[in-house]
Amino acid sequence: MLWALAFMLVLGALWTRGFLRGGLPWRTGEFAVPGLSAEVQVRFDERGVPHVRAGSFEDACAALGFLHANDRCLQLELIRRAVSGRLSEVFGASQVATDRRLRQLGLRQTAEAWFADLGPESRQALEAYASGINAWYDA
Repeated sequence: MLWALAFMLVLGALWTRGFLRGGLPWRTGEFAVPGLSAEVQVRFDERGVPHVRAGSFEDACAALGFLHANDRCLQLELIRRAVSGRLSEVFGASQVATDRRLRQLGLRQTAEAWFADLGPESRQALEAYASGINAWYDA
């Protein structure tokens, strides 16, 4: 229970720090996403909902990855670490037992096995999505 409180405090502190430093998601500008086959346009409506116009499904997936990273970078990072049993790298020794339990579940190995069994279209879509996330990190 104490680790959950510490987790929430850290999330709150990171969010506050990002907000105060202007860490709000980008809603304007032009960004280069490597691997796109053509220009992709993203328009945000009055509620902040993105609308993606792309020439191909893979380009749309890359744009979606970029948008998800833009809005949910911390969430994506924490999920990646949790699935791999690597939360203690961020939160310290208090999470070693949690990491051990998460590694015993084998979530990462299961995801890797499922990915290996995907068809070519699904694999291409997920790789394009990941390239969009990585492009946001690089930006």
